[in-house]
Amino acid sequence: MLLNLWNDLRYAARRLAASPGFTAAAVVTIALGVGINTGLFSVLNGIVLRDLPAPNADELVSIQLSRQLPGFPGPVRRFSTSEYREYRDGAKTLSGILAYSGTTVTLGGAAPQEVTGTLVSCNYFEVLEYAPVLGPGLANDCDADGAVLTVVLGHDLWTSAFGADPDIVGREVLLNRQAFVVAGVAPEGMRGLFMTPTQFFAPLTAQPILDPAPGLPAGGTLSWLMLLGRLADGASLEQVRAELGVIAARIDEAQGSLNSTLAIDRAKQLSDAEDRARRSLPAPS
Repeated sequence: MLLNLWNDLRYAARRLAASPGFTAAAVVTIALGVGINTGLFSVLNGIVLRDLPAPNADELVSIQLSRQLPGFPGPVRRFSTSEYREYRDGAKTLSGILAYSGTTVTLGGAAPQEVTGTLVSCNYFEVLEYAPVLGPGLANDCDADGAVLTVVLGHDLWTSAFGADPDIVGREVLLNRQAFVVAGVAPEGMRGLFMTPTQFFAPLTAQPILDPAPGLPAGGTLSWLMLLGRLADGASLEQVRAELGVIAARIDEAQGSLNSTLAIDRAKQLSDAEDRARRSLPAPS
């Protein structure tokens, strides 16, 4: 075995010496490969899964969907508005299920700016167990027909764009040139459920204004929502999976050719090294 290895090495050395151009290219290629792999490892090493930034985060569960629809090249992984309501109203093993979707809009004013927000179900703050630091927040019927358009400002946006105005609640702000009444300010550190911090929270029914796309309004069947739930007292993940599986089967049967698969697990979020360092800092005294 060692003799064969030695002969192979001698043969390779002779071939490389006879082709210096090829040798240089090979060395550069290997170096680049090692560098790229090292870089990727460094990036992945700096990213880990952590609990969601919410009170009692160990009770939160992610509800993920996978289904193949005719005419779609890949699996559909989001829920429609009507499906969300089926799960929200039918689940007993979860104390609440929220729905959300990201959006980017223009905040009006003297210096218009692009801001990143989240369209949310009315129970978003309730399920996450967050209370606004100002104002009542989104009303339980924030998505009712004819309801006034409201928004909860992220703490950072309230500070940077509105000077931390303590009288901001009740005032109107312009999002995509539409007036929204400020219903509250989120607590400091509430960044939302995406890696990119959320700067405002608006009801799902604001979608036609803030993220216009056909088929999405309330009752629509287009998939666009992500779901998150909180375990009811005494409920286990296995019980949640069994119950939501029954609801999924009922939805599939009602809609015909659907074949949905749910993945239900403890909710986690990607966290980069900078975020972990910030979270490890001691609390101000």
